[in-house]
Amino acid sequence: MWYPGHISKARKSVEKMLKVVNVVIEVRDARAPMATSAHDVGLSRKKRIVLLNKTDLADDAVTKMWIHFFRKNGELVLSTNKFEDRKSFIKKLNMYLSSGDRVMVLGVPNTGKSTIINKIRGKKVSAVGGVPGITKGLQWITFGKDKKLLDTPGILYKRLFSKELSAKLLLIGALPVEKVDFEIMEIAFDIFRKKINEQRSFMEFLESYGKRRGILIKGGEVDHNRAAYMLFAEIANGKFGKISFEIPKEI
Repeated sequence: MWYPGHISKARKSVEKMLKVVNVVIEVRDARAPMATSAHDVGLSRKKRIVLLNKTDLADDAVTKMWIHFFRKNGELVLSTNKFEDRKSFIKKLNMYLSSGDRVMVLGVPNTGKSTIINKIRGKKVSAVGGVPGITKGLQWITFGKDKKLLDTPGILYKRLFSKELSAKLLLIGALPVEKVDFEIMEIAFDIFRKKINEQRSFMEFLESYGKRRGILIKGGEVDHNRAAYMLFAEIANGKFGKISFEIPKEI
């Protein structure tokens, strides 16, 4: 499965940073909360807050199911999206934070880590130097009265151990379409097709989609590669409506 060499280095960096925080905000895509989990990273000793992001792209009813699912399993869980203002988000977050907490945000690519970090940071913040008793050289942002955010996005990549996992990550834009083969695209489309009650096969849909969007090569034939790239980009960006690709009862 796809796992570039630089990922190992990134993971080691994340694991090193985890040693200096006591709270981890794990950003997951609300459309695929399990596919975007950090299950293979040692978070068991940390206070973890599961943050379901991009709820504006997910099915509202399914998001409520996921919140119930996590709470039932004893997890701290919040939901948000890019339209929620900072004041509202921080108010919800503070329900799970305590005085003096040192926080890190992590998540797989394209789950919205940077947006979350910027919301916590706010506009009128200043970086502080080394925190007493904590590893030197790291930059921290003070928010609230005395809480600190590690000013380094936790970049986390998953080991892709199944084709279905790869397909789900493709659907939410967490896996580059150019890194997957046709079989993964077919699996991803099949997941998507069932959500929108589409009867056509991947190639039939791609033909129609490519012609409608004018994605053609010389001779008027559909450029299937470009059409596939655009299709999955539009799915990931919510152009086909609010769709969730996982529901709790399927897990």
